Amino acid sequence: MVADEHTMTEVLPLFGALGPIRLWLASEETDLAAQLRLASPDVLILGHTIGLEALNVLTDKPLTAPAPQTLYLGRPSDLSSFPLWLAPHATSAPWPDKRELARSWIMRQCARRSTGQIRARKSVIRTGPLCLDLHRCTATHAETPVALTAAEASLLALLMRNAGRVVSRTSLAEVSLTSTADPKQRRLDAHISNLRRKLNAAAGSCADHFRIHSHRGRGYILTVDESAAESAAPVT
Repeated sequence: MVADEHTMTEVLPLFGALGPIRLWLASEETDLAAQLRLASPDVLILGHTIGLEALNVLTDKPLTAPAPQTLYLGRPSDLSSFPLWLAPHATSAPWPDKRELARSWIMRQCARRSTGQIRARKSVIRTGPLCLDLHRCTATHAETPVALTAAEASLLALLMRNAGRVVSRTSLAEVSLTSTADPKQRRLDAHISNLRRKLNAAAGSCADHFRIHSHRGRGYILTVDESAAESAAPVT
């Protein structure tokens, strides 16, 4: 949910019946951009106070994941500004005038979850021969586990979800750096260097199955040999 603190306080009680969930809260559109690049939420709630400018950060959402069911707490006419990949999944319920409509929408999400239509979001990502467990911050290749820092795991998750495509330095910095005090993003390069070293050490002679390449001035790209996944042992 991305909204101002007052709206969050009023909306959160409506989730009471949803059961065990992973809830992510933010009050800035930049946080929304970072989260959507890293994760694929089942449900997205947008408060109108973040401004329609925040929708600009949604236009670059990769199409490799399903669009979340979205509740927009603003005017129905604003839905025309939503990006095409998200608009068909968005419902408007101006807040607080349509409180009961918002409550009804959330209850429908409860029903979908209870009937299994919404599956628990997995923390495990698989791309070619690589497997990443975000919860444990562990990458695995052919049964060889690699312990990662939280920043390295976040970087690898973003690269794996966009395998074969250049991911900008800005996007990578947003998910891995906790401070803007490093304008040249040297810490980002250090994280990538450490990530490469750990993955190459685990892969050994099979290191050519996946590579993290640098595109000068643009970002990084993960290239994966999909056929190598067949020879990699399954992860339990």
